[in-house]
Amino acid sequence: MPPDIPVVDTAVHLAVESGCGGTTFAMQQARMVLEGDGRVVWVCYQQPDPGRFSQLFGGLNPATLARFHRLVTGESMPQGIDSARELADTMRSIQLIVVDDWTPDSGHVSATTLASVEALADSSFADRVGILLVSAAYSDASGERAHGGLKARGENRLSAFGFSTWWLRTDESGVGRRTIKVGEQENALRLSSDGFERV
Repeated sequence: MPPDIPVVDTAVHLAVESGCGGTTFAMQQARMVLEGDGRVVWVCYQQPDPGRFSQLFGGLNPATLARFHRLVTGESMPQGIDSARELADTMRSIQLIVVDDWTPDSGHVSATTLASVEALADSSFADRVGILLVSAAYSDASGERAHGGLKARGENRLSAFGFSTWWLRTDESGVGRRTIKVGEQENALRLSSDGFERV
């Protein structure tokens, strides 16, 4: 049985409190798509942690893993996003595009990255492919206490592009406990070596 967690099947921006497991959540979404015979495009600055990758994908056979297309961009994130868009334009079996750490943890979001994200969201396949952008949230210097005093990077621009912002944060009620907020609904999760599960 798949874990009872929210499923990314539209354009989603996951804003993550530091150390909460945003990449793990994205890997888990990817694994669910692969197990359902779909393809995943994973765009990232650098290779995911090999140990965590093995934990999340180790049980999949080579034929299934061959449907996981990893694009490591180095410093060229816009180029990686554009390449993912081109792949999804030509391969209808792609069901999920993940852009992990889509923008650096500090500094302004680059205009070229935003342009690539906008083009991705405007693509003809956007109504049939889940798009998941993952980024670290940052402290809200304005003193607002919404979202635990955190802000999502580029939230207003992403909202204009059609992205919904989900929040993944620590829950102090126990070890490995997290909360994910989707719209107005907040769900309690537990993080283990196998990924997230609802509690």
